[in-house]
Amino acid sequence: MANGTLKVSNIQTSSGSGTITIGQSGETVSFPTGVNLSGNGITNTPAFEAYASSTQTLTNDAWVKVTFATETYDTDSAFASDKFTIPSGQAGKYYIYSSIRLNSTVTNDIADAYLGLYKNGTLLRYTQFSTLTVFDINVVTLSYATVLDAAVADYYEIYAYVDTNSGTPRAANDSNFGAYKLLGA
Repeated sequence: MANGTLKVSNIQTSSGSGTITIGQSGETVSFPTGVNLSGNGITNTPAFEAYASSTQTLTNDAWVKVTFATETYDTDSAFASDKFTIPSGQAGKYYIYSSIRLNSTVTNDIADAYLGLYKNGTLLRYTQFSTLTVFDINVVTLSYATVLDAAVADYYEIYAYVDTNSGTPRAANDSNFGAYKLLGA
């Protein structure tokens, strides 16, 4: 058959159900700008979001892994033991985000606070709140989001670091952690 343009308004299997394959292994199927892909199967997955269901006591002046005990959703069962692991066949660019609310048992007690994104057990990136230019406070909310390339079996975790003057640092129960794979990035 000669190369050309196939113009149809509907493609379906001859039996009315089953799988339709477009292209073959090693080929790229491209869609021009402005094409709207809709319907089931075109999704930003794997994806998950989890949140802390109780307040977590942290160690002062130390990086501590934050516990996210309740899942809002987890499309590929890729979130477990407070870490998100890239499933087999799902390498690519991911949007990863977290928000944690940190506080102390003593009023006006937090000197510094950090939210850290760990990759494969090592600190990758962080965001910081420092009271060097303001008075000490009791509650800090830190948020972080990034897009990064992730390989199969890479895993991501959220850690918190809080420096208090005299109280016990805590991560509040409304802290969250989530990620989803980006399409077309």
